[in-house]
Amino acid sequence: AAGQHMSKQELDVENRVKLCFQQVLSRKPTDSEHKMAMAFFRDDSNKDGEQQRWALLYQTLIQSLDFRYAK
Repeated sequence: AAGQHMSKQELDVENRVKLCFQQVLSRKPTDSEHKMAMAFFRDDSNKDGEQQRWALLYQTLIQSLDFRYAK
């Protein structure tokens, strides 16, 4: 999924974050989730490459309670 996500070059990071949440959780991120994800991508101390950062975001969402439990 992260590899396909990287092909969405026409989208900016903000819209790619929204797309990621939609693909994994079938919903938009909350305001706090969006702020945290954007901070993750703006963090200059993070030495992971861009594709690795997207993979980490996808893995984090898959491990979330939203993914594991149906409402």
